[in-house]
Amino acid sequence: SDNPGQSMRQNPRCLRRFSAPVSSTAYSGLGDVADAASGSSSRAVRRMVETTRDLLSGLEGALRLKVAFLARYFSRWHCSMLLLRADVRCQEEHDRRREELALQLHRQQEEHERRREELTLQLLHQREEHDRRR
Repeated sequence: SDNPGQSMRQNPRCLRRFSAPVSSTAYSGLGDVADAASGSSSRAVRRMVETTRDLLSGLEGALRLKVAFLARYFSRWHCSMLLLRADVRCQEEHDRRREELALQLHRQQEEHERRREELTLQLLHQREEHDRRR
């Protein structure tokens, strides 16, 4: 019971659990305790690496989902902004053309009014001439 290596040899479950060979010659003087500790620590390290790998894989998956969501959201926002900008430009162009057409119509109406007055004066002048000849 005072020797930890001895108690491991007496317990078959411990022997199965710590059966990995020692890879370093620095522990060779410790015998069975070094064998058991080396096997235990290598399995613990292996489990820790696997757990870390699984955690990182899960985090990577969650990060990919978030990035994909943000990419879709940004894409929709960007398209909305492009459509809004195009709508504003179209509205501005429509308003500008409407103003141009209104100004052109106003000028044409003034021209027609001036021409009508000229023709009215000519007609009156012709009637006066016609009346004088009679």
